[in-house]
Amino acid sequence: MTRDSRSRGSTTLVFGIGFAVFASIAFFLANAGINPISNHRFRGINPDQAPGIGILVLFFFSAVAAFIWHAFAMDTGNPGTVWGDLTTSPLPAFALLFGLWATANLSLALGAIADAFHRTLWAVFLVVSVLIVILAITIGVMASNILTLSTPVALTMTAICLIVTTAALIPARLFAVARARVTTRIDAAHEARLQSLLMALAPGEHLMLHFADRENPAEPILAATNQRLLLAAPASTGTGPTRPGQIRILDQAHPGQLRGASTAFRPAGHTTSAHFRDRPDMELVGGDPSEADKFAEALTSLATTGRLPQEEDT
Repeated sequence: MTRDSRSRGSTTLVFGIGFAVFASIAFFLANAGINPISNHRFRGINPDQAPGIGILVLFFFSAVAAFIWHAFAMDTGNPGTVWGDLTTSPLPAFALLFGLWATANLSLALGAIADAFHRTLWAVFLVVSVLIVILAITIGVMASNILTLSTPVALTMTAICLIVTTAALIPARLFAVARARVTTRIDAAHEARLQSLLMALAPGEHLMLHFADRENPAEPILAATNQRLLLAAPASTGTGPTRPGQIRILDQAHPGQLRGASTAFRPAGHTTSAHFRDRPDMELVGGDPSEADKFAEALTSLATTGRLPQEEDT
């Protein structure tokens, strides 16, 4: 019995991955606006329909697999169970449909939350991503047991799961949309701050590298140009948060003084430091830690080799 269960679980995993691949192909074709059954390959499909098309293809393959498996299975299951009654009653098919639908809802809800935070609160994004993996494994194990349950029990369980996940998906979607609007405003404010910095540069001076806390547009920006290293902050001019305004230079140093850069977690917050010879460091508190690490590595490369990492690769 244990051996049969393991065989069924491994087969389910293999076919599940295969179905996901097929559904992903449909998704990316639709997302690119490509209709392979039409003479006009780049017309006829709205990319907005890509998620729905991908889910429908996944449902279709999952349902048709189930019946193919049952037709060739050595053990067609006990009467009264989902697997045993799959071809004799519509109720097991509804149980499978509700289960697949609930799984898709849960994935979309968690994906919406993760996507809402992936650019601003990376720690939340990491936690939600780990939860998605754990839940995917858990759902896979539970789904393999649904086939052995009695049809009324399985139908009741999957129907409840469908209702709960649908109720969770709606606020998750609304939250993701609201968070996207916040992110858009953050991007606009950061772009205005960057434009203010560019307007403050001297003739012939161009920006090579910069880092700032994107969520706090009033905070300083640490930058490297072809003529200097500088720490600058927007001046209080009364301009709107999405319009370039005046900027004041808080500190600056000659490129020849640069020794490198590093990041560290301190009580005040995650700190990015530019290190110099014969003068104090320039420090910026806040910002995405992973982006800060990339900036520090690039600044160190600029100090030691005179080139940025991407320039070294070419």
